[in-house]
Amino acid sequence: MIARQRLWLFGAAGAAWGVLLLQSGGWLPPALCLSPLSGGSSRFIREWEAVVGSSLFLTTVQAWGLMLVAMMLPLLAGPLLQLNVQSFPRRRNEARMLFLAGYALTWAAALTVILALLLGIRSLGMSGPVRLAQPALFAVAALWQGTFWKRRALAACHRPGLIRAFGWQASWDSFRFGLSHGSACVANCWFAMAAMSFGDHSTVPALALAMVLFAERNDMRPQIRASQVILLLLGVSASLPG
Repeated sequence: MIARQRLWLFGAAGAAWGVLLLQSGGWLPPALCLSPLSGGSSRFIREWEAVVGSSLFLTTVQAWGLMLVAMMLPLLAGPLLQLNVQSFPRRRNEARMLFLAGYALTWAAALTVILALLLGIRSLGMSGPVRLAQPALFAVAALWQGTFWKRRALAACHRPGLIRAFGWQASWDSFRFGLSHGSACVANCWFAMAAMSFGDHSTVPALALAMVLFAERNDMRPQIRASQVILLLLGVSASLPG
């Protein structure tokens, strides 16, 4: 069961990477970047209405959804295995779906904040600082790796949930476990994921970041210095004209 579940998770993540590559010809969809949002009105409300009411919003949701599947599904083997152990066989599919719904909801909230920041910066006409945002955020993410709060967030990603066996309480516990695990993941890699949403970037930085997140989640003693170096290199790469 464990091997089959891991195969499903990695297969779905690999398919998401494949779709991103096919759709973008080797580059992540522009909806993940600021470039499609440049220019236009200086009023934030009009910017927001224009994006939400356009095909760009759906493209953004699709691109972010694919990125979440590609980068985060391999990290969910542990909590999904716990759901299998704590749930009766007839409830396992429901428990998985509710967990994934709660997990996706937390990331949807976080990505909404990122989109609001992008549009807010655009509405202020701050194109200069925006070009520095991605390397700056990668630098902050590298510093974040060595902090006490980062270690707490990473530990929370391994915190087990208590799933009751029967009734609506079992359903609520599965959904709440997804919310709490998603919140821990957001806190754990918030700065790095925000950096990926600013500026143009190829799949190489995204894959490098996915490898960092997977390694630290599955290592009893995460290599903080190595991950800091990788994040700093991603920031340097983002600062280069391309």
